[in-house]
Amino acid sequence: FVLVEGAPGVGKSTFAWELCRRWDQVEALMRYSLVVLVKLRDKRVQQATGLADIFCHVDTDLQRAVVEEVIARGGEGVLLIMDGADECPSSLWKDDASLFHRLLSGSVLPKATALVTTRPSASTTLVSQWKPQKRIEVLGFMTKHIVQYAESIFGSDREVLNGFHKYISSSPSIKGLLYIPLNTVIAVGVYREYRENDRPIPVT
Repeated sequence: FVLVEGAPGVGKSTFAWELCRRWDQVEALMRYSLVVLVKLRDKRVQQATGLADIFCHVDTDLQRAVVEEVIARGGEGVLLIMDGADECPSSLWKDDASLFHRLLSGSVLPKATALVTTRPSASTTLVSQWKPQKRIEVLGFMTKHIVQYAESIFGSDREVLNGFHKYISSSPSIKGLLYIPLNTVIAVGVYREYRENDRPIPVT
């Protein structure tokens, strides 16, 4: 399996969604005939005992037929994106009878590919039980990405953009947090709101 790691808010779930979107738009992952996003924070998913529980949001004849075909083919051509391993009980990975343990061990859908996203806190458990074929770290924004996002919000108004640059540069503590995309969104929102209301912009 492939392990995708990263700090909270750095964009792991966004990465998972983007993979699904690109597959759906025939832009990437075309070697797979089916891509399934499994949100591990979902209690319904955590309590799953069979594949139908994670594949089917609505019980229909078509979806049941898809599950049966996936099982019959041993998961060939299937990519399972399991998002948020750190948000579910560790017992799901340690218990031999757990569906997720069986998926990663290959006793269920041995021909499928699994991609698991997690915060570093759960990496040790996953790596100690299964050796991932590949480990990827999501690093978040670099300076150019922060600038690109600010430009997408403020447009071509150089005065505002220069003001925002001075704002984040004035506080190393703020600038150091902006590699996390969510923090950049918050910082841009705070700057815009306070500027529009002509109020002193906070730096803490």
